[in-house]
Amino acid sequence: MEHVAAACSAGHYQVMVAIDDADMIKGVLTMSPVNYPGRRVMALHFLGGEDFDNWYPDMLKELATYASACGCDGLEGCARSGFWKWFKDDGWDKDSQFYTKELG
Repeated sequence: MEHVAAACSAGHYQVMVAIDDADMIKGVLTMSPVNYPGRRVMALHFLGGEDFDNWYPDMLKELATYASACGCDGLEGCARSGFWKWFKDDGWDKDSQFYTKELG
């Protein structure tokens, strides 16, 4: 965790935090924009927390809005197969365990 925190502090990753109604941290996501020839996507690097069902839908909306504001036209990430139960209903495509989502 200290390496991830150091990378965030150094500006290598941006951080999005899910907070519940009692101001308790429920989840954290790290991300960074990636430029490909002809397109830009927001790459999701690390995602974790608890009560995922309660905050993931709201975070996905915020993430899509933020990524679009950063000039991204998609989201991408690599995750363990268990995440598919959430991603499959939110417009993600599964390519192995590398997930992508078009924005707009």
